[in-house]
Amino acid sequence: LLGYRPTKMDAWELSYFGMQDWNSEHTVTGGGLSLPAGTAFANFNNFSGASTMQVDYNSEIQDAELNYFWHHDCPSIMWMAGFRYFQLDERFDLLSTVTGIDSSAYNIRTTNNLAGGQLGVRYRRDCSFGEFDVTAKGGAFGNSVRQNQTAFHVGSPTPPFFIDGRHTGAWAF
Repeated sequence: LLGYRPTKMDAWELSYFGMQDWNSEHTVTGGGLSLPAGTAFANFNNFSGASTMQVDYNSEIQDAELNYFWHHDCPSIMWMAGFRYFQLDERFDLLSTVTGIDSSAYNIRTTNNLAGGQLGVRYRRDCSFGEFDVTAKGGAFGNSVRQNQTAFHVGSPTPPFFIDGRHTGAWAF
C-alpha cells in the first residue's frame, strides 16, 4: 500500500495484493485407476485403467486498486472513489499413463479478469492506545471470463482430439 496526501483534506492510495504460483501436485500409482464416472473422457483411452495419474493445480491472483479519498467537515470520515483490477488465473493438468502403452493429458485453463470503478467510505478513529480505520467499498465491474480445455495423447504427432473453449463478459457488482 502506497499513499500520498497532497493536503489534509485528501489522499491517494495505490494498493496491490498478489499470490503467485500457488501450486499443488499429487501422483497416484496403482492398477486400474480411472476418472469418476460421468467425468469428461472417463472412458477414453488412458483415462480408464491407468497405472499412474499425475495431477497438477496452479493458481495466481493479482489485485490492484487506485483510490482517491477526501473529507470535508469531519476528519474521521473520508469518501472514496477509485479503480480496481482483479485477476484469477487457474490451471489444472491431468496426466494419465498406462504402463507400456502411452499417456494422455487433459488440461483446463481458466482466467477471470475484473476491472471497474468503485465507491466507498472510510471511518478512522484515534485512541490513546492507537489508531484504527474501517473501509467499506462497492463497485461495478466488467468481468471477462475465459475457459479452455484440451485433451491429447502425449508424444502423438496427431493434433489434440478435444479442444473446447468459452469466453464471456458480464457485469459484476
